[in-house]
Amino acid sequence: MKSWLTRIFNKRVSDEEAAAIHQRRYAQHGLLVVCSKMCIGPNRLPIRHAVREEIKNVSDSGWIITSGIESEAYANDPENYALVPLNLMIKTDLTLQILCDQPVGTELTRKHANEPWRWIVDDKVIDQDGRVIAEL
Repeated sequence: MKSWLTRIFNKRVSDEEAAAIHQRRYAQHGLLVVCSKMCIGPNRLPIRHAVREEIKNVSDSGWIITSGIESEAYANDPENYALVPLNLMIKTDLTLQILCDQPVGTELTRKHANEPWRWIVDDKVIDQDGRVIAEL
């Protein structure tokens, strides 16, 4: 699969050019999240699942956020995701502020947007008090 930089510029960009592009994006937008397009726009679904992966560049927060109901086919198509400023997502949903304090490797979930976030650790769902509330 081509990187988004290759798709945009229709050529391979050097590591130096890529670093400069990421630096400009960071200066313009701050940290970015990879967001399911189901969670963007006027008919957006609430964000109910978030995973923080290794950070790949200066503008990457590492977060992938979804509604949690994307099909496997939908989730596997990179065209169904967009880069969105983390701060913008937090402004539209203040409960996403929790993302700022979580380390790489964190996985969060909730059944409904009005519920507190819960952590997924070793296939167990853990509440904010550290109690196991479900097993996957």
